Amino acid sequence: MVAEPGHVDWDAAVRVHNVRVIASLVALSIPFAQAEELASQTWARLLEQERAGKLPEIRLPGLALRQARFLALTWLTERRREVGPAGLEMVHADTDPERALIVRRDVQTALGVIATCSRSAQLVFHLIYDHPPLTHEVVAERVGLSTQRVRQILCEVRKKIRVALEQTS
Repeated sequence: MVAEPGHVDWDAAVRVHNVRVIASLVALSIPFAQAEELASQTWARLLEQERAGKLPEIRLPGLALRQARFLALTWLTERRREVGPAGLEMVHADTDPERALIVRRDVQTALGVIATCSRSAQLVFHLIYDHPPLTHEVVAERVGLSTQRVRQILCEVRKKIRVALEQTS
């Protein structure tokens, strides 16, 4: 998605790209809760930069992914300062390169599985896991399905992801 400043539907952009932004942060070994927070900061900064006229062109999701990576690296640097070099391995062991590769592979596997699902299943999954997450009832109303069907779709997608992750392990 390429847009000129002032012509971006930020709500739609977040709905479409937020899961990918969070996944990219998790792939950098950022804990999930922190990844959600950094993704929120990413969108807020991009909106702020657009309003200030600092973005001559907006290409999503690339711009959001770069902004999120910058925020993640800043956060990781601050964490290193907080715990010091000796305590870093014990406190934040998931920055281990091998662990980071495993997490990155798992995220790619999950995104690949989601991409093979029907468009309605993808939509349901993204609405449930985007930030802010929506309730099953709200998602059901938005996509025109029953709440039970939304739950069933989520179970089916999660099962496909689990099976794929077991096969790659």
